[in-house]
Amino acid sequence: MQRINKILVYGIPLLVVGWILYIHHLSGPFSLSRIDPEYAYLKNGLNCALGEFERIGHHDHPGTPFQLLTGLFIWIVYAFTGQGTLTEDVIGHPEKYLTGASLLLTFLTALVILWLGRIVYHANKKDTAGILLMQLSLFLNVVVLSLPSRYNPDRMLSVYSLILAGLVFQYICKPGYPGKKFAIFSGLLLGVAVATKITYLPLVLIPFLVLEKVRDRFYHVLGVLVAGFIGVLPILDKLVFFRDFMFKIATHDGLYGSGSGQVLNVDAFLLNLKLIFQANTGFFMILFAAVLVLVFVLTNAGRRKAHKKESLFFIAFVLVSLIEYMLVAKHYKQYYMAPVLSLSGIALYLTYSVLSKQARSRYLTVAFGIGLFALVFFSFKSYFNLHAQGVERRSLYRQMHMFARDQCAGDSYYLLEPTWRCGLFKEDGLAYGLSYTRYKNEYMREYEQWYPDVIIFRHEDRPLLHFTHYPANNQSILKSGRNIYLYSTPQRRTGRILQYIEREAGKYNVDLRLDTVYRQEERHKYILRYRHADEWNTLKQVSSGFEITEEGSMLSDDGLMKLQGVYDRSRENVYNGLHSVMLDSTCRRSPGYLITDVLRGDYFEVTLKAFGLREGSRFGLVISSPEPQKDSVYIMTGQSLSRAGNGWELIRLCTRISSQPVDSTVVIFFNHHDKGTVFLDDFSVSQYREGPAAVRED
Repeated sequence: MQRINKILVYGIPLLVVGWILYIHHLSGPFSLSRIDPEYAYLKNGLNCALGEFERIGHHDHPGTPFQLLTGLFIWIVYAFTGQGTLTEDVIGHPEKYLTGASLLLTFLTALVILWLGRIVYHANKKDTAGILLMQLSLFLNVVVLSLPSRYNPDRMLSVYSLILAGLVFQYICKPGYPGKKFAIFSGLLLGVAVATKITYLPLVLIPFLVLEKVRDRFYHVLGVLVAGFIGVLPILDKLVFFRDFMFKIATHDGLYGSGSGQVLNVDAFLLNLKLIFQANTGFFMILFAAVLVLVFVLTNAGRRKAHKKESLFFIAFVLVSLIEYMLVAKHYKQYYMAPVLSLSGIALYLTYSVLSKQARSRYLTVAFGIGLFALVFFSFKSYFNLHAQGVERRSLYRQMHMFARDQCAGDSYYLLEPTWRCGLFKEDGLAYGLSYTRYKNEYMREYEQWYPDVIIFRHEDRPLLHFTHYPANNQSILKSGRNIYLYSTPQRRTGRILQYIEREAGKYNVDLRLDTVYRQEERHKYILRYRHADEWNTLKQVSSGFEITEEGSMLSDDGLMKLQGVYDRSRENVYNGLHSVMLDSTCRRSPGYLITDVLRGDYFEVTLKAFGLREGSRFGLVISSPEPQKDSVYIMTGQSLSRAGNGWELIRLCTRISSQPVDSTVVIFFNHHDKGTVFLDDFSVSQYREGPAAVRED
């Protein structure tokens, strides 16, 4: 029996790992099925990995310990698979990092389950029931069984509950285990858990009520407070937002503080109570058994004395379960019950332990064996029933994704709105995650590198946005001649987006046609495309990071165009690559583009990154003809559009050429008129034309 038990101790964790890998395979990519809150935690995990805690913008749970853990996982994945900088690799390959983080959390879960088996085995090498009941805790309920397909704090809360179960086991079942040790360890654990998600707070009562000494309860509460405080230290100045969010939830009857301004919607509350019970029938049977055993123990003085700690646990378990039941019924999602559901194993074990000591009968062991088998069987049965219901839906979603991946590739824009609903690509998840990030422009370089063709809709009265939420130039987008794709579902604001695009196109005299290129009529899901019915197109796109020179001349990044003028290259401050251009008192003008074949009516967008500009600095990004006094072609902007991260500024000039330039030529350059040194990088020019219409008279 000892040999079999030892095999179980080490075999069940491997079984858990295999199961989690299997359901990850069934669930598919995170971006296609579960971005909320996965991508928000990935993005803030990156903030933590970089040590940039001021950039954390997600503090709803608060969630900080899980963000810190995600940051650690990110570094581990990067150490084995990373290319380029950490930020570049995470933003470019978010699915790799979410999958890697989930895999590392899987191994952590397996280690906890191995630890559970070992402490039971070392307490009693013949306790097969104890090993099975404790180590199979994740398999006793369909909610907990399916949770490892996610990467969210509730999954971590389930692991915390398993650790709590192990601590409870040692305190109750291991003779001589110090109450002070249990109080401190459980306090620190629960403090971190509460900082991870406030819904774990009721479970603080379990050690508090199980502990017999007032002094130990003090240590427990102190541990919770200390660990909780440390857990939220990175967002201590933002806890006011968490407080306000909790107040909205408490005073409104919908999810996340939505709904009407009442504490409780009685009809919805009663319906949710019913749904929770139906989804967790096995757990409520365990809860009922715990109540029966508690009554059995309390009705006899001898049993009360022999099983005092177990009785205290049952009281705490029942009380906490009912509190969680009520709280989740007000703000309902199935996996919100995960913390208390994950205690099913220890509750069953202590139930079995009490009864087996009072009535030594093989029939009791058989009954518990049958009960355990039934719980595990019906959990798996429920999971596969739910999975089967979603097979067709996931298949259709993947078909649409594959079509979109092929169709939208190339010279097209992808227009999306940040939402918790999954979209067609990982870009949808990244946009959602970025919406929970402060100082978004600090990541401008990486998002421009990986996703230059993504544009974002936020509001009808504002311009479209580039990925890091700085304003796009609608006129440039619409006159580029490129297709614009968007994903339409019943829950999205597709109608408002279409009205917005058509209004903007009319404002700039751009003729667009709307097509439905892919449809799933039964699910009301469509891929829409705006294509041009006019002759607007991108005539020229050229950029220079000041990296390539030839015979003393600066070249564009493709090596095909020479920039005019002298320059002083520098490695001191660089936005991209290895070099920038430095302007100072000896050289105040940047190398410039000489653009030929420029016609009246052409539209230009020019962008440049600059470092070292001070408030009130006098500078100009200029488009000029060779003889502006003759043709009046001299356009300049002296304002920064947006911060671009790490002290760099984005400067943009967008303009229509209103008169024919001399020799059909313009030069584009940057001037700095103040003292001090300025560094320039990422100098780009786009020229758009509407064919013959560009030379027509007004």
